[in-house]
Amino acid sequence: MSHASLTADGSASTVQASGSIDLYDANLCAVAGGTLDFSSVTSLDHVNLFASGGGTLDFSSATSYLGSDSIFTPNTIRADGGGSSIDLSALVMVDGNGGRELNVEAVSGSTIALAGAVSGLVNITADDSVIDVSGVTSLDHVNLFASGGGTLDFSVATSYLGSDSIFTPNTIRADGGGSSIDLCALTILDGRGGRALNIEAISGGTVLIPDAIATGGVMGALKDYGISGDERLPVLIPLFAVHICAESDHSVDTSDSPPCSCLL
Repeated sequence: MSHASLTADGSASTVQASGSIDLYDANLCAVAGGTLDFSSVTSLDHVNLFASGGGTLDFSSATSYLGSDSIFTPNTIRADGGGSSIDLSALVMVDGNGGRELNVEAVSGSTIALAGAVSGLVNITADDSVIDVSGVTSLDHVNLFASGGGTLDFSVATSYLGSDSIFTPNTIRADGGGSSIDLCALTILDGRGGRALNIEAISGGTVLIPDAIATGGVMGALKDYGISGDERLPVLIPLFAVHICAESDHSVDTSDSPPCSCLL
């Protein structure tokens, strides 16, 4: 199915797809308690997904999501409000596809389930919400944001690679009390020589990274040098371009396995 716009509006409204379906260039919305049951869909290509006011979108069988390849056309996966949810828990691959950006956003008490290897210019934001990323296996050129008590727990993701472009920095940021990003399963954290990978824990937010990375590769070898004016490029030897910023000195949280550094 392609070039379509579908909306389920109201608690009595359900749109259900039957049979194996691939979706291309579509806008799908579930609002005010409406339901889109697309559990038979196997792939999504250049598709925008919206759930609000208790609406639900079920893509529990979809194994791939491919964003737009146009720099003029961003894609959005957004859940907004308590009871609103989007299920993408069976994904094996999420690829921003080199286009403008893919925004994955859960706000105001909503939930999104995301899985697979996530790559491309992808922004994942949990604001006063939980994005279930327990099935995400790797992150490549992905920005992570938690705020308002939102949480991102990457319990099985073993690698994070930043952008290799000097024009595109990446950011991992937890902002506000109760906001947290858990990357304790990482074995690779590589800025990949791009502009910068900024890891920020501010206003009581928490970012967790393994101690072996924090002391052996990131914090231990960090240095800055000026480019021009106030612009500064964080450089890490040998492969990293990582800048860790915390409002207070980091402390070691040994309650996790492997031990992790907590940026407070």
